Amino acid sequence: MKTSKLYKEERAEVIEKMEGLVKSAEGRDMTSDEQSNFDSLNSKVEELNAMAQRAESFEKLQATKAVKRSNRKHSKRDKRLLFPRCYESSCYR
Repeated sequence: MKTSKLYKEERAEVIEKMEGLVKSAEGRDMTSDEQSNFDSLNSKVEELNAMAQRAESFEKLQATKAVKRSNRKHSKRDKRLLFPRCYESSCYR
C-alpha cells in the first residue's frame, strides 16, 4: 500500500489536469469529450481520496501500535535487567 502522502500527490496531479481542462474551456461550454475527460478525472480524484483516507487510517493505527509497545509495564525482573543502577538505588521499590 502506498502512503497517504503519495496518494495525495497523485491526486494533486489529477486536479491539475482538471484545472487545465477548465482553463482551456474558459468562456465557452466544454465539449462532450472534455466533459467526459473531466468526469473521468473527477472519479479518479474521488478514488484517490478514498485510498488516501484508508492509508491515513492505517498509518494512525501503526502509530498507536508503536506507542502501546513502548508504554507497556515492565516486571521487576525486566526493570533489573534494563535499569540495573537505578534498581540498585531503589528507584522501583
